[in-house]
Amino acid sequence: MNPTERKRFLFINFVMGQINSHTDEIYEALSDNDVDGVTEAIASLMSVCEDLQESIADEHTEDKAKA
Repeated sequence: MNPTERKRFLFINFVMGQINSHTDEIYEALSDNDVDGVTEAIASLMSVCEDLQESIADEHTEDKAKA
């Protein structure tokens, strides 16, 4: 695996770790009937997803500029 691919997979694993952590928080808060906790965990998950979406869009834009 070349350094660029390694960096990409490290990023993927980091983001997926965040997503998994937030979904665990959502599950726990739902189980505990903790409405505030669910709301906070969903907002955090959405933030991670929005950041990921921006990162993908930026990467796509960079790839198009190189072509």
